[in-house]
Amino acid sequence: MSISTKLLSISGASEKYWVMKLTSTSYALTESVAVDSSGNVVTVGYYSEGGANRAFALMADSEGSILWANRVQSGSIRAAEFYDVAIDSNDNVICAGTAHNNVSNDAGALIVSYSNAGSTNWRFQYGNTANGYTAELTGGVAVDSDDNIYASGFANRAGHLGLFTKLNSSGTLQYWNNHQGDGQIYVNKPIEINATEMALASQDSSYGNWRCVSKSNGSVAHSTSYGPTAEFYDIAKVPSTSDSIALGVTENQGISGSWSALLMSFTENGVLNWQKYLGVSGTNFRGRDIAIDSEGNIIVVLAQDGVGTGYIVKLNSSATSIVWQKKINSISANRERGTGLEITPNDDICFSLVLGSNLNSSYLLKVPSDGEFAGTYSSLVISETTDVTLGTAAHSSISANNQTGSLSSYASLSDYSTGSASLATTLYDI
Repeated sequence: MSISTKLLSISGASEKYWVMKLTSTSYALTESVAVDSSGNVVTVGYYSEGGANRAFALMADSEGSILWANRVQSGSIRAAEFYDVAIDSNDNVICAGTAHNNVSNDAGALIVSYSNAGSTNWRFQYGNTANGYTAELTGGVAVDSDDNIYASGFANRAGHLGLFTKLNSSGTLQYWNNHQGDGQIYVNKPIEINATEMALASQDSSYGNWRCVSKSNGSVAHSTSYGPTAEFYDIAKVPSTSDSIALGVTENQGISGSWSALLMSFTENGVLNWQKYLGVSGTNFRGRDIAIDSEGNIIVVLAQDGVGTGYIVKLNSSATSIVWQKKINSISANRERGTGLEITPNDDICFSLVLGSNLNSSYLLKVPSDGEFAGTYSSLVISETTDVTLGTAAHSSISANNQTGSLSSYASLSDYSTGSASLATTLYDI
């Protein structure tokens, strides 16, 4: 995989803004973004090498220079992917994803902790190869105020069960729980909302499910579901409050005849504050990623299933007006992943995306919060637009199955040995 960086020319800017391009002969997919306390930017994902997926983590400083890059490759791992990343209070980099066994190709949960300098602190792998049960941390990862780690996804055991697990800061398992619903349930991004609870954005069959769970044992403290035909993929905490905003898709409460991005604001007890949609006439869009800056402004990324035009949009703190919106010429994304979004300590915006249908080019950008970053960067084109419409949705709460329990027949995977290797990088101007 090769990497290139180009500085953006922005008149009067005190910060340095940049675009980084990651390419591979087969494919290179960035999946998520995080920012540490110094403004260093981390992106994770996977790329193809030797016919298999290699999970990677890369850190760049605030000016776009690469500090380190690691990949997961060795032992009996056939392939690995990172889907999300979080930063703890010591600026350790926590990556969550999936590893595939070299013999049976069963999927097991994978979490790797890197120091801020890129060395491996520890690795956690869990699943069940004996019975063919898979466990994939495709939903997300978060760190609480005590540096405990929470990761989510799904377990394939006679159908999809939602998966939610907790590790302490040393990587020792605290619990490994399933979340059940009325259909196939996927537990997506977790966030800390108060001293004792985490909030989860989930999708269950055709409705969106917001769950508040106890940090101590993972049991559901509060839960609310909305539908029909609504799903939640990402979630963000509102600064200086215990409120959270879930982001996903609505298929009947936005632009007529189209799918639209859905935003719902909840209190820590699951009481709905408001619900909005963002849509584009004649096109189906899902809300992929959400971040909230220090003033409460809301930034979201919208993309179609598969390959198509995407948007990055900034709303005011009450979600009553669009501050700015930008069109992206082509984003490749699946239903839940494919883009990343985070806010820096200075309220600048970092986001990542996979470009086009070939999947061999991804981009990582650091751009100013005022939206002045339209331009052409190699094959990536970002332009001014007024395509996106903001409106009020009217989903009703619905009764849903919100059970949780322990996942048995899973254990530490000693046969999934991993190692870190330097990721070869070639620097050139885009």
